Amino acid sequence: MIVAQATNNPTMPNRIIAVIGPGECDAATADLARDMGALIARAGHALITGGLGGVMLAASDGASAAGGLVVGLLPGEDTADANEHVAVPIATGVGQGRNVMLVNSADAIIAIGKSYGTPKAQIRAELKAGHDVLFDIDWQGTQQLYQKAQADVVRVFILPPSLEELSRRLIGRGTDSAEVI
Repeated sequence: MIVAQATNNPTMPNRIIAVIGPGECDAATADLARDMGALIARAGHALITGGLGGVMLAASDGASAAGGLVVGLLPGEDTADANEHVAVPIATGVGQGRNVMLVNSADAIIAIGKSYGTPKAQIRAELKAGHDVLFDIDWQGTQQLYQKAQADVVRVFILPPSLEELSRRLIGRGTDSAEVI
């Protein structure tokens, strides 16, 4: 994935980066999406999302606060449905079909959150087009992706800064028993 590339036009973003994820999310996921939006904007890229709530709202908030351009491809016919951080709302009127437009418009896609709503066909189309797709998923999800597409999967695991932070995250996740943690 290209993270930054200079452009000769200071008003044009370097790349268009999509952040996709659920329309409702917990605070930790929102924080991650907000940080990702800010990183995208600081790198000089435009952010494109589905323009609504949850991960889309948080990423838009981060990018907007960092001075970035935020584009929202909305499922409905009313631009007023966009979250307050979207600078360019586009009312598609095509429902979830707007997801195809979103991934076709992006140079890279970052999937954040635990959502089973990202259509596999869109991810496959992006990979076939030579685009990179970044997922924020747990170890089990990574294993499933790797089993299905070994040649296309690069696994990156980011460790927490301390054992205390790891313990806090595992407890907060609420999926493992105290014995496992």
